[in-house]
Amino acid sequence: MKRWGRDAEGAPWGVRRLVLWTVGSDRATEVLGDLRELAQGPPPAGSVSWYWWQAITLVFRVLAAGRTDRQRSGARRGAGGGWAADVRFAFRSYRRTPVLAAAILTTLTLGVGATTAIFSVVDAVIIRPLPFREPDRLVLVWETEPNGGRLQPFSPPNLEDLRASATTLSEIGGWVYERYAVTGSGDAEEVLAVRVTEGFFEVLGATATLGRTFDAAEEADRRAVVLSHAYWTARFGGDRGVLGRTLVLDHEPYEVVGVMGPAFRFPDRDDVAMWIPQVRYPWEEIRHTRNTSVIARLAPGATPDQVNDEIGIMAAALSEDYPDTNAGWGARVQPADVLSGDASNLVVLLAAVGLVLLIACVNVSNLLLARASDRHRELAVRRSLGASRIRIVRQLMIEGGLLAVLGSSLGVALAAPGTRALLSLEPGALPAWNRVDVDGRVLVFAAALTVLITVSTGLLPAVRASRERMTEGLHDSGRWNGPTRSAAKTRSLLSVVEVALSVVLLAGAGLLVTSMIRLTRVDPGFRPDGLVTATLELPETRYEYGTGAMEGTFESILSAVRGIPGVSGAGWVTTLPMNPVGTDYDIEFYLVEHPDRSPTDAPPQADFRVASGGYFEAMGIPLVAGRTIRDSDRSDTQPVAVVNQTFADRFFPGESPLGERVQVYTPEGAGFEIIGVVGNVRHRGLDDTSRPELYLPYQQMTHGEMTLAVRSALETGALVRGLKEAVARVDADLPLIGVSEAPSLLDDSVADRRFHMILLLCFAGLGLTLAVVGVYGTTSYSVSRRRHEIGIRMAVGAARADVRRLVLGQGLRLASTGIALGLLGAVLLTQTLQALLFGVEPVDPLTFGVVVGVVALSALLACWLPARRAARVEPTQALRESS
Repeated sequence: MKRWGRDAEGAPWGVRRLVLWTVGSDRATEVLGDLRELAQGPPPAGSVSWYWWQAITLVFRVLAAGRTDRQRSGARRGAGGGWAADVRFAFRSYRRTPVLAAAILTTLTLGVGATTAIFSVVDAVIIRPLPFREPDRLVLVWETEPNGGRLQPFSPPNLEDLRASATTLSEIGGWVYERYAVTGSGDAEEVLAVRVTEGFFEVLGATATLGRTFDAAEEADRRAVVLSHAYWTARFGGDRGVLGRTLVLDHEPYEVVGVMGPAFRFPDRDDVAMWIPQVRYPWEEIRHTRNTSVIARLAPGATPDQVNDEIGIMAAALSEDYPDTNAGWGARVQPADVLSGDASNLVVLLAAVGLVLLIACVNVSNLLLARASDRHRELAVRRSLGASRIRIVRQLMIEGGLLAVLGSSLGVALAAPGTRALLSLEPGALPAWNRVDVDGRVLVFAAALTVLITVSTGLLPAVRASRERMTEGLHDSGRWNGPTRSAAKTRSLLSVVEVALSVVLLAGAGLLVTSMIRLTRVDPGFRPDGLVTATLELPETRYEYGTGAMEGTFESILSAVRGIPGVSGAGWVTTLPMNPVGTDYDIEFYLVEHPDRSPTDAPPQADFRVASGGYFEAMGIPLVAGRTIRDSDRSDTQPVAVVNQTFADRFFPGESPLGERVQVYTPEGAGFEIIGVVGNVRHRGLDDTSRPELYLPYQQMTHGEMTLAVRSALETGALVRGLKEAVARVDADLPLIGVSEAPSLLDDSVADRRFHMILLLCFAGLGLTLAVVGVYGTTSYSVSRRRHEIGIRMAVGAARADVRRLVLGQGLRLASTGIALGLLGAVLLTQTLQALLFGVEPVDPLTFGVVVGVVALSALLACWLPARRAARVEPTQALRESS
């Protein structure tokens, strides 16, 4: 009886299709008849679930029938043979086609290697948690500005109040970067240290691998130091007897009490040499000084929202108690995992390398499909000897899986050096609290890739080959009819997909290249050529504030530097453009004659810098109006200030700011007279707009750390030697740090963008290469299959140029379709690159036009060789081969 959803024999239609696919049409009727007889038994026999169970059992029985059975394997290559025999046969078959096997292995090695290398970085940066105790309970605590709520570090007195009153935070620690001169053995050495508050290591759950961390007594007298593993190895050679030794920092003795392990990094900087207990300097007693970053641990049961509520109340109370320094300021927490930085760009790279792997898989699938089509006679013989469809599928899947395993293994081997090369390309471009390495997690990922590649590349060729009719396969003339023509269409479709994906990759890479070109053409506001910079810090232990010692030392060094032959200009500043090192912060200010423009409840802010005479001239910063700072602007002369063009335009629109007075920190006082306006400098990066800037003379606003800008025609090495000698004549224990050429500052400022551009460009180039190989392979295979047709065309009068146009037309049609689909995909997907672009829209006609031209030219070259070979076919030979 025929029922809905069942065939005439009572089996569900899906079961019938599964049986046909498993045992073939020859045996399907017999199997379905047996099932019909069994269905007459008692329930649940005959039900839909019963039929499906029987069909699935049949599939497993057919698979199990492949086990080695010497008595039934007379036709091993046909109907019989086990798994081991299939693997051996796969090896033998690839030995007969070494070029094909090498092409597939190379494709998979490059695709898997690139994907695994990028994943190892993504795993370390995004997936794995911070390497500290209970990282999900760690939070960062910030103060928030009155205007806009921008996050800022804590002032030390405010942090004290937080530690005393917070109940939703169980442990609180703070840290501040500090540079120290290490003296007492050889030349003075500048190191980066971190001054940490009490409980800092406890918050992180970090312990020393050698010795210990700090105790409460050491917090008070600041006479202990914990070394980083890298510095301990570099300076002390890994000597375990280092504990108890004295290290002289800024002429003060410190006892080494511990060494941290090689995996401990906090903050995330490789150049941190040591940690010392924090004792506040005089300027840190002022609540205006916000320089201490804070990390804390949530109390049991507390949530970030509860913490925000509590510290918001605390900030409001401080605002009332200290209105001059805290009015309008708030506080907020963030999850500590933001320390890893914005990793969205890494996701873009992972998506890009995923497209490369997809192109590789499509390419491999195309090659395997062509190989299976060429083996149609062999597969037909197997079918005639009794091999089932599932048996054919198994054999072809094993052959594809064998190459997938070998290619993935080679890819993983390539991933380790690839990862190291990736990290060395731009070391500062990747935040990595965890060690980036090809570890067990990455190997599991690679194993999953192998399975995915095996299925994605082998299943389509295997299923298509298993569906070939025996009569077509055994007949000589059947090689271009029926299913084989369908296979050709499938190969063409795969080539179109490859081209489309390569267009998407090239469009993304092209946008980044265009963005980088436009970014490097931006005027930074100063002249970097011929400019060398170096930073110097005067230790407060020997150069006390308010005594004139700092100002006198900086003045003496500047005079000595200007006396170096070949130096045309030199000057001091607290921090250089692009923020490499130095003191850089915003400052609240008040316009004395225009209080309405700087209200006391929410005063405006400007980027604050302290500079000496000659700084603007040495940097090549243009003077717009008035004059710049001079050496004669001293502590006993009229307080003066210089502002940039943005400051003048924003606070004095349509009028001159010269002669106006500006006061910092507090609205009281006579203030500093604005004596000059200079051009805008892109201090925070070439891709950032200029902000209001305020410059004060270093003699009138003393800072202990300054950066020297020197303009000279001397060779860099000779100039650096001269600078060190000039400093040594004033104080031999003062090391210069961060010596660099100004062009490198600009270069470093775009390092992150350049890193992503280079990687995406490499991926795009690899994807285009694979796509071109795919187009070439499809066109070349088509030519080889159409030799008989081409011979007939030429025999009836077709010219060789006509044959070339025929073949080129076929290949270029595939490429054109792929380009059109790729452009559509690029329009949709390049929107994700918005954060990496500068001066260019995600859909840039010029960039897209260049991409189309590159892909079209590449496709033309890929088709030219097969077309040239087709035009050289001799008609008589082609007809003789097919006869």
